[in-house]
Amino acid sequence: MVDNEKSTRSDAELARLAAEGDAAAFDEIYSRYRTLVYSIALRMTRNLADAEDLTQDSFVTLLRQIGSFRGEALFKTWLYRVVVNR
Repeated sequence: MVDNEKSTRSDAELARLAAEGDAAAFDEIYSRYRTLVYSIALRMTRNLADAEDLTQDSFVTLLRQIGSFRGEALFKTWLYRVVVNR
């Protein structure tokens, strides 16, 4: 996918694909949510370096746990909980 193209795939579909090992799907999730995750982390830590570390740690955790996303809530809500719990 070209950088300036927007995917029409849903978050739930991307999560399912990423859980099956599709690296491009995970990259798309990362692209969609990296700014949000960093913003949450920065509000929580109030420190740039700590927010960067928390963002990285959150996406590593997300990669490991993405198969547990069941679609009962919005992906964004589930991701928020992953970040806050880190």
